[in-house]
Amino acid sequence: MATKRDYGKMTPLQAAGCLRERRRDLTESRRLVDTPGAIVAAARKLFERQGVRATSVASIAREANVTRELVYYHFANRNGVIEAVIDDYVEDLVESVRSCAQCWCNGRFS
Repeated sequence: MATKRDYGKMTPLQAAGCLRERRRDLTESRRLVDTPGAIVAAARKLFERQGVRATSVASIAREANVTRELVYYHFANRNGVIEAVIDDYVEDLVESVRSCAQCWCNGRFS
């Protein structure tokens, strides 16, 4: 469920202040699948290995085994990829908290 966003001539700092879509419910997954999911997984791997600043869209495309144009098809710009990776980290955190809460509710940590 990748969304294209056009920030026009805004700087990344100004674009970061734009409102993002809010999740209706914590049970609603925001994981990307298929090609966008592969792109996010490749970006996350590269960001963890070499850092966000040192990772280019071309290197993300190479790692995901897609063309650079396909990355831009699914994500309006590099910031869109970064935002999707952050969403992926948040999804991991939510899943961890949810599973931990289930353990507490089921009395495993009593």
